[in-house]
Amino acid sequence: MLTFNEFVDENIDEVLDVSQRRKKGLQMKRMKAKLKIARKRAMRKTATSSVLKGRANRKARGDLAKKLAGGKSKSQLSISQKKSIEKRLGRMGSRIKAMSRSSLKTVRAADKARKGSKKK
Repeated sequence: MLTFNEFVDENIDEVLDVSQRRKKGLQMKRMKAKLKIARKRAMRKTATSSVLKGRANRKARGDLAKKLAGGKSKSQLSISQKKSIEKRLGRMGSRIKAMSRSSLKTVRAADKARKGSKKK
């Protein structure tokens, strides 16, 4: 079973086939409660630069995926559509890296705002 940090650090650039996607979905369903507690605990702490970079990278991938899907969210797409988008995202490494770098500032500001609102 993965720990929360291993899950977050896991390579998200991989393209999953149908059975792998299903297996990962079932694994996440089993870990749902642990992940919820760990997420809550992690949100109380100030994010490190590596965590912020990961968030920015995830945001960049999500934004590109949404653009490739024609504005639809991933949950609205079929498995084959998700697979083709993941494959296309795999070839856009440099573009994702650039978008990630530019969105790092907004991610850091959002984290600061979230932490600031908790203290009040």
